[in-house]
Amino acid sequence: MLLPVVQVANLIKSFDLPWVNKVVSSLTVPSLDGTDKTTIVLSEVQNTPTGHANDDFKAWLATVEIQIYYKKVANFNLMAAENDLTHKLTKKGWTIERSDPHVTDPESHQITRAFFVSNVLIEKEKSNG
Repeated sequence: MLLPVVQVANLIKSFDLPWVNKVVSSLTVPSLDGTDKTTIVLSEVQNTPTGHANDDFKAWLATVEIQIYYKKVANFNLMAAENDLTHKLTKKGWTIERSDPHVTDPESHQITRAFFVSNVLIEKEKSNG
């Protein structure tokens, strides 16, 4: 099973969103590469065993933070872009747990926004051998 941040990164990349220039995870020590690109930074918030039965667990409860750093001169509707992204993630089984307000990053002066998404990731059946 892939790490939750890798799963969400692969999903977002597969959506081929024209306003997203780069998707990175906190595992790769991201660089924002300036303020002329929109970058999504993914961080693992929770990855906990769940679905306990027969002295074992069957799944992982995963939560991933999606932090968007919008390019300084965004020529698209931010709310429409976020709405599209969150609906696509929901259709792929991820639940929007929390949505933080838009804020301006104090260093880059970019508008940022964070979403927290979660999913129960079912383990494939283990072979006894």
